[in-house]
Amino acid sequence: MLSAGRGEGLLPYTLHVQKEAIRITGRAVISFPVLGLKAVGVNEFVVVVNERASQIEEVLEELDVSYETVTQTSPGLIGAIKDGLRKVSGDRYVLAFGDIVAPTEFYRGLMDNSTYGKEAVISMVPVSKGEQTYGTMTFEGGQIKIGKSSLALGGAYILPRVEFDDLYAFIEQLSREGKVSFFVWSGMWLDIGYPEDLIMAIRELLEGRGSVIGKEAKLKQGVVVENSVIEDGATIENYAVIKNSYVGRDAYVGDFALVRSFSSLEEGSSAGAYAEIAHSLIGRRAKVGSKAYLSYTVVGDNADVGSAVITISYPGRPVRGKEAKLGALISPGQRVEHGRILQAGFRA
Repeated sequence: MLSAGRGEGLLPYTLHVQKEAIRITGRAVISFPVLGLKAVGVNEFVVVVNERASQIEEVLEELDVSYETVTQTSPGLIGAIKDGLRKVSGDRYVLAFGDIVAPTEFYRGLMDNSTYGKEAVISMVPVSKGEQTYGTMTFEGGQIKIGKSSLALGGAYILPRVEFDDLYAFIEQLSREGKVSFFVWSGMWLDIGYPEDLIMAIRELLEGRGSVIGKEAKLKQGVVVENSVIEDGATIENYAVIKNSYVGRDAYVGDFALVRSFSSLEEGSSAGAYAEIAHSLIGRRAKVGSKAYLSYTVVGDNADVGSAVITISYPGRPVRGKEAKLGALISPGQRVEHGRILQAGFRA
């Protein structure tokens, strides 16, 4: 499993945290491929990491899986694969990217196709925006060819244990030799590479889930909860409204605050009185001050957003987002002073 990328689409946020360790609705990004593969029979993981290995190891310990981390020393994608393969035995292996948010059924499709007698299985997903940011492929004469298309490589493959110097060329070669089984996955799938991917992931993970309120959550007078998840230890103060959102363990929502439209307040975070948070991710232990208004915004762990801060989201220029809205990207530990107005696309 690859988890050593620099996360350039999320800079400067990813100068502080490995993107696979970012939490969305209480789960780290890398937990989705790890638990998805574990559910379909993968029991041992070799995870390629960089100097932030401890952040990934913290998540893997929580997931209770058998794993070994390998620090990437060879350059590029192929270097990461080769570094990881030094710890892999057997004739075939699963190559998975640690930044894919998809359900277990996606990985079950991968394994189901492995029974068709082919050496390799290639997953593909349809994409409708930002195609230039994915590895895309076409079909010509019944063979896979890498090129501009609305079909992207899915980030999980079964491959023969053979040395190669270009992943895409290797896939093309296997296809020419008739050694590939492929499947197209049209369900929920997100490659986390940009702020809008994190925001879209919240919607995908919460939509249709209904309301779940932990027995140890504290809801004060007049609180309204609709189609939301409130974890144990969370406190929702008087007349606050939570709609289509997630409030994590030990998080705090102040009096008359409004958390709506597929937002996620991660563990230990807080939103002050009269704050409004929409389409946003608030990281662990981050603080949002009273009367702040955040929209289409990502706030990192331990960041401090002052009172009456406003993030403007339109006209934003998301690379992959379906809407022309993108607020601020506030890195872990950053402080935004009271009363600031942040323009669409602001990063710090």
